[in-house]
Amino acid sequence: MPVSAVYTQAKELAEQNSYRRLQEFLIEHRHKLNIDETDDTGATLLMHAARLGTPKCAQVFLEFGSLVDHTDRQHNSALHYAYRHRNAAVGTLLLRHGASEGLRNSSGRTAREVFPGDEYKVRTHAASTPAVPATTDRKHMLKHTRTHARTK
Repeated sequence: MPVSAVYTQAKELAEQNSYRRLQEFLIEHRHKLNIDETDDTGATLLMHAARLGTPKCAQVFLEFGSLVDHTDRQHNSALHYAYRHRNAAVGTLLLRHGASEGLRNSSGRTAREVFPGDEYKVRTHAASTPAVPATTDRKHMLKHTRTHARTK
């Protein structure tokens, strides 16, 4: 089944690391949005952000309710993607949002076991990095949403 136009555009914005435009786009298309829609491999937008190493985009997807432990067809979670692609900042963000390190993919590996050396890197990054700030506060997002709704 093909993915929606909203999914395609949101993925392209994440690939460009345009997190502000991504956020505005998701607010504008919230009525058509399924934040956990998957592509033909079962990957969500959050998984693509984890693969790409775009923590601010990942934060936006989490703010819009993306499930942190959703798995693709190979049972990989966003944390698996972050570890596999050595994206410590996204891995740290996912762990702070409650990602489970115990999920096993279809090969029987946890995210740590995908690249065992990266577990230390992610943990070290988590210890030395302050919490990732939200790209916007909820009041701003709600105000923008209400303003947008009145203009329609």
